[in-house]
Amino acid sequence: MENSDISLTQDHILGFLHKSYQNLDRKKPDRNPSTRRKRLKAHFVVELDRSGVRFGKKLDAKWPMAMELEFSRFLCFPLSWSKPTLKMPVLGLYDGTKSIIRNLIIYEQSALVQTCVTSYMKVMDMLIDVPEDVAMLTKSQVLSHGLGFDEKAANLINSMLKEVPITDFYYADEWEQIDKYYNACWPNLIEQLNRKYFSNPWSVIALIAGIVLFALTVVQAVYGVKGA
Repeated sequence: MENSDISLTQDHILGFLHKSYQNLDRKKPDRNPSTRRKRLKAHFVVELDRSGVRFGKKLDAKWPMAMELEFSRFLCFPLSWSKPTLKMPVLGLYDGTKSIIRNLIIYEQSALVQTCVTSYMKVMDMLIDVPEDVAMLTKSQVLSHGLGFDEKAANLINSMLKEVPITDFYYADEWEQIDKYYNACWPNLIEQLNRKYFSNPWSVIALIAGIVLFALTVVQAVYGVKGA
């Protein structure tokens, strides 16, 4: 299928490969720096998980690189109460795919084509900071790698876009939804409680002990009043 809005270098193998990732319904990319959106804020997987965000594979998408933040079907709940799932394309990192991704990113920067691969790797860079982030995405089957250690995968993803400008971010709407959800009152409260009381087993034990002690104190006070 041809798309007159997209300029491709068809005599280059990367052009043929890149075409399979493009969104044919999207207009010609805008590389004007003046149209660049506000600076994107990272939200790492571990933090999003604590605030209720889940991750899953995006299946049956019209566009292979499509990404969507799906909220609960219980529409009666406000946004901050509805736990969403970020549906994403699967990323595989192996010895043979590292150079392919890098070459596709370079190709997108040098030709007037959609920056879908660059945008996707930007999302991964904003989601992944530590090996625990990689482990969670791997468990969700959004990410797979054969690099041996999760730390190596995290370092590779974080180094993919060094000194690469993002002038046409394809997931701006989806990331704005994530940012809006994360900054809402309820997810922030949940994350703070998780960090303070559920970060390790001893915190959980201390919290339970405190609740039990408080309950016993209340019971004792009630019986003391009745006895008086």
